[in-house]
Amino acid sequence: RVNEVKTLLEGAEQALKVKEEEIQAVKIDRVSSYLDGFDFAIAQAKVIYPSVDHQLLEQDDPFKFIRDGKLVDQECPAYAVSPKAHSSGEVKTDGEQSDAT
Repeated sequence: RVNEVKTLLEGAEQALKVKEEEIQAVKIDRVSSYLDGFDFAIAQAKVIYPSVDHQLLEQDDPFKFIRDGKLVDQECPAYAVSPKAHSSGEVKTDGEQSDAT
């Protein structure tokens, strides 16, 4: 009976390892898709606003958020957009309360 339990445990541990690897691969894919989408949005802005100084767009960073009307680095790895605000397209900036939350 002990050997049977050990075999079941080893199988479960292996299945867990496989699932963790699958989850990690999905996370990496999601981040990559997010960054690609961000780059595509910047490229579109350059086409839509050709007369704008494109060096200003180079300041954009998908990991910055808005504080006092300026792009700033995050102080901690927190979301700048709440899940509810994201679905409505509303951006929650530092120090502001979202109506969707």
